[in-house]
Amino acid sequence: FKQYNDVYGHTAGDECLQKVALAMKNLRGGGILFRFGGEEFLYMFLDPKEEGGLFAEELRRCVEGLRLKAANPKSYVTVSVGFAEGSMDTEEEYRTLLRKADEALYCAKSSGRNRSIGYERTGFLREKARMERNRESAADIEKEK
Repeated sequence: FKQYNDVYGHTAGDECLQKVALAMKNLRGGGILFRFGGEEFLYMFLDPKEEGGLFAEELRRCVEGLRLKAANPKSYVTVSVGFAEGSMDTEEEYRTLLRKADEALYCAKSSGRNRSIGYERTGFLREKARMERNRESAADIEKEK
């Protein structure tokens, strides 16, 4: 999002984030939406029956459908979504769930952006393994220098 602010300014960046947040808030789901830092949001379901994967993909498509111009004028603002499912009855469970969602988000961003990946999904495990192989290959190349 830094590029967006660099191109359009921080006021326009804040307005863009507000439009994205409003669109996400208006989706069905009955949960609570938080701005979690910078350009990251956290959505917590209140109904444990909600299907995180379906909602994550709906959220991604919703933002893409806003067709807000991105820093690159030939593209639009999109979001990457990482999600994890579980309970948060204790602080430890909350922290574990948050860590898993954050890992899935990193994976979504690293694998091409504008996608949704769940921590427990095979796509996450496959992508995480690919990223680790790439990191190991880069380390091997560095050692040979």
